[in-house]
Amino acid sequence: MLEQPGRSRRLALVVLCLASLMVLLVYVIVDTGTPLRRWFLLAPAVLLLAGFALRQKTAPIPLLPLRLFRSRPVSGGNLVVVLMVAGMMGFQFLTALYLQQVRELDALTTGFAFLPTPVTNAVVALWLGPRLIGRFGTRPVLAGGLVVAAAGLALLTRVPVDGDYFTDVLPALLLAGIGMGAAVPAVLGTAMSAGTPSDSGVASGLVNTTLQIGSAMGTAVLAAVAASRTASLTETSVGQREAAASGFRFAYTGSAAFVVLALLAALVVIPARKESLSRA
Repeated sequence: MLEQPGRSRRLALVVLCLASLMVLLVYVIVDTGTPLRRWFLLAPAVLLLAGFALRQKTAPIPLLPLRLFRSRPVSGGNLVVVLMVAGMMGFQFLTALYLQQVRELDALTTGFAFLPTPVTNAVVALWLGPRLIGRFGTRPVLAGGLVVAAAGLALLTRVPVDGDYFTDVLPALLLAGIGMGAAVPAVLGTAMSAGTPSDSGVASGLVNTTLQIGSAMGTAVLAAVAASRTASLTETSVGQREAAASGFRFAYTGSAAFVVLALLAALVVIPARKESLSRA
């Protein structure tokens, strides 16, 4: 009776390790690999995780109890996490390439140029965000944060080839940092709102998995979109820097679309008041 659950857990661990490896490989080759190669790695990772998830329906001692997904806060929160992270991680990758390939900044200067986003993110997430959630509730703060983040990404859809950092890039970085600083603690608290203390560890692991999936998905999709747009323009009379800038602008539209989808999911799926898992 005890051997089968043990074998099941070992098999689940192998599947998770393989899926995590494929997700990490997406990051490793995202700048040098072809879009088709990136999808060959990302798609099996998603399928492996989905097959792991389905196996839990019949497992004697499931690692991931599927009853968790009957909770709107948990299932809705994880959906928002996937979409939100897809847009924001893709945005960071695209902006690093824009600053280096179009604006021709070196790696160190690019790193300093990104500082406003993590600084504002940390300040809002650690200080302002919890106070806003305590006063207005989770869903309004989550929705407001996603609106601000989407506005920042929308600004980048018009970034020019010879744009000025302080007028064309910095406002978007600040808005993205502020918006994500408000949205992240709100959505993570919702996604991990399991009904019993024994479920809290599983809910936390589920969120970490969706974070990885969202990051890999957003980076792969948006990098492929930017590369495809750039390649099509390079074949014409458009210069390399202009073609690259156009590719990034096009991909920023996709990044903003991911965040808008996360906003719609938050408004539709996540309940206005906290829902107990035991009542789900």
